Amino acid sequence: MYFQVQSHLVLIILFIGAIDILINPNPTHLGKTILMIMTKGPISIISVLFRKVSINIRLIKVSTWAKVLYASLISSVILMKLYKNNIKNIYNENKYLDIGLISLISGSIVGLLLNDSGLLLAAISSTIMTVTLIYLLMISLEEKQIKKDNYLEDEHI
Repeated sequence: MYFQVQSHLVLIILFIGAIDILINPNPTHLGKTILMIMTKGPISIISVLFRKVSINIRLIKVSTWAKVLYASLISSVILMKLYKNNIKNIYNENKYLDIGLISLISGSIVGLLLNDSGLLLAAISSTIMTVTLIYLLMISLEEKQIKKDNYLEDEHI
């Protein structure tokens, strides 16, 4: 099933690229990349990926978004270490949360590899992931505290 989704996604991207090449006299990056693959062969993808990654490495050195990405990732790691059991419970209670997390991480990695400003995508995605995690963790901890307070009140009655 997962492979089928990926295959369909690749076909859709190729279709959009073909339309771009046929209709647009000045093709977009996607169209130009497909034309390059058609003329120079699939090995040309490596040079495109290398160029994209090298641009992102340069951006990491100078961009504020790199600091946003680092802060989000460090915050997430700290939260996952400190509140490991709570986070496991959150994922067990929200069955689609892991799919969202995997999608954000996958999108970030693909963005870093295929987009000149993939750092921005990765930083925003990781921030969304971290803020969602903090929000759900706060709700979970608050619910635990309410249950604890109610239990203590019931004992004193």
